[in-house]
Amino acid sequence: MSTTDAIARTVALRVNDRNFERLREIKDYIEDTVVELTMALRKGAVLYSADVTVDSVTKKANLPDDVFTVLRVQNKSGAKYDIVDNDTFRTRGQSGSDSLTAYVKEDKPNWTIEILNSGSDAVILTIDYLVASKNPNILPEYYENVIKAGAEAAYHLRRSNREKYVAFIQEYTRLKTMYLENQQYNDTSAIQVKSLDQIDNESAGNQSVVNNFINARGLY
Repeated sequence: MSTTDAIARTVALRVNDRNFERLREIKDYIEDTVVELTMALRKGAVLYSADVTVDSVTKKANLPDDVFTVLRVQNKSGAKYDIVDNDTFRTRGQSGSDSLTAYVKEDKPNWTIEILNSGSDAVILTIDYLVASKNPNILPEYYENVIKAGAEAAYHLRRSNREKYVAFIQEYTRLKTMYLENQQYNDTSAIQVKSLDQIDNESAGNQSVVNNFINARGLY
């Protein structure tokens, strides 16, 4: 995958900005497009796993950079945590529930996680998560043409007439849809996103859901 600067220069030439006077603007469009694409993906390039240490006193830990969706939380023994919203987390804490429970907060500069029933020691959790990134190098090289098309569409939205913008946004939408459909075929999954635990349980013939999943739009 080319760098943001290299992609921006190619897009600049495509939109007749031959002196690169609008290069910074075009880079913004590229970054916006990459964020949109990474938020739409569900595995592969954007699926990560990391260990975080939960403080023994606060019961909290910072999550890695660019987290967009938390799919699964488990401890080193393999026990999974039920990811819940803030109200449920409070209720369980006040009632003394013995369920392994986690609350993921969309915080800054990093998201945070807080857990119940961890005992008095620090706990190491393994977090499976998706990221949203501005960096095109996170994506496979074959996505470069989609990024270029998205940046061109955004450029023409602000710099050209409506007819030209419509033509470019249609091409970007076509390419994006094709790539996302190909990913869906690779996943052999439905369009509706499922948590890893849902997939595990359904594979075992168990329709109960252990975890919900959290993303930037809230709890599902």
